Amino acid sequence: MKEKVRPFLSEKQIKVLELRYKGLTLSKIAEIMGTTKANICLIEKKALRNIRRARETINTYIKITAPIKLSFKEDTNIFQAISQIYRNADRKGIKVKFGTAMLLRILRESLADHIEGDVVRIGFEVYVGPQGDVVVEPILNKLD
Repeated sequence: MKEKVRPFLSEKQIKVLELRYKGLTLSKIAEIMGTTKANICLIEKKALRNIRRARETINTYIKITAPIKLSFKEDTNIFQAISQIYRNADRKGIKVKFGTAMLLRILRESLADHIEGDVVRIGFEVYVGPQGDVVVEPILNKLD
């Protein structure tokens, strides 16, 4: 029998996130759950941290298993990078999960502080996983 995998979130964290998504305030959620606003704030903060950690874990796995790793130099046009991502994925028979608009958004969010107009001012790497997932990372100068 397959072992049931538990989520990174507790039942309380899931409940708080569900209620926040429905637009309820921290005070209202505290009232519903019979606790304090400060406690609800802490539960939400820990839930969001757990989600970030889970996302980072998935991204690490995608990078490890990625059949495509592309490195781009500084001053790359973002639309040329997108074309190259699709071209390389096509060559490997991988369907990228995202259309151009979403891929552009992923690049812009991952490289936000380093984009001027349509040009990325630093080097960056793009990993395309076997299922078409995409991870983007800036290449930052590391201090020795």
